[in-house]
Amino acid sequence: MATKAFSLADGKLAGCGVGQTDFVNTATTTGTAPDGTVVTDVSVDGSDPDGTDGDNNPDEESGTPVSIAPNPGLGLAKRNVKTELLPDGSANVTFEFNLENFGNVNLNNLTLTDDLAATFLPLVQ
Repeated sequence: MATKAFSLADGKLAGCGVGQTDFVNTATTTGTAPDGTVVTDVSVDGSDPDGTDGDNNPDEESGTPVSIAPNPGLGLAKRNVKTELLPDGSANVTFEFNLENFGNVNLNNLTLTDDLAATFLPLVQ
């Protein structure tokens, strides 16, 4: 049986190949009895450690399939931090923008556009 080490750090799965979205994961448990006997078991897929045969002997081994389908998601919030009215009747407005990647893939070439000219009528001289 071939094994591959994976680690989860900073929300990223290290050890996965670029573009790899499907793999099989297994876990191993080991314990020591009072007489010093060491017992070990390799995980089976599902909730029952005995596997699917119900023989009360956890001798089955099957990995758990994992699929990480790409699911991009991006969120944007805009907040009015400060509005300062000026003597000439205009205003200085300070906005805060918060962008968050809600997906499970990296996003590149992010842009943010805030078209204030489309929001306000043009000044009439």
